[in-house]
Amino acid sequence: MPLTVVCAPAGCGKTTAVGDWLASRGRRSTWLAIEATDNDVENLFSRLLSLWGDVAAAFGEGLSVVLDDFQLLTRPASHRAVEEMVDKLPASVQAIVISRTPPPLRLGRRLATGTVFEVGTDDLASPPMRRRHSSTAPSASGSARRGSARSRRPSAVGPPGCR
Repeated sequence: MPLTVVCAPAGCGKTTAVGDWLASRGRRSTWLAIEATDNDVENLFSRLLSLWGDVAAAFGEGLSVVLDDFQLLTRPASHRAVEEMVDKLPASVQAIVISRTPPPLRLGRRLATGTVFEVGTDDLASPPMRRRHSSTAPSASGSARRGSARSRRPSAVGPPGCR
């Protein structure tokens, strides 16, 4: 799955769930903790380029590029830069966006083609999410999803706050 979006309020365990999933799969990963200064596109590009060494080293092996705290990106130019990066990733590389708010990424095309997987608050609260995982993305239902991946929108209404 080229893009996974994990969206839930603070304290729901987004980062922990992604880290646990990656560890359980033995999947290589590189993480970028988004900062407010990344709204300057030049700064963001510089930081994203710093990840390309990891991408090149893992070429063909499988790698997850995790962008944590995506809600700190507020400028449309920064959102477009991330979309361009995701579009240019090799097939063996998966992007994972972790955010407290729905990321303003253009997901319509990805939803239509089944190339985005979305995990929301209710999914993170579900014990199966922590026990069983698909081969390509954290599984919202806990069932393995191989072949044609299904996409799913996170619930608009979930538990108020998590912790």
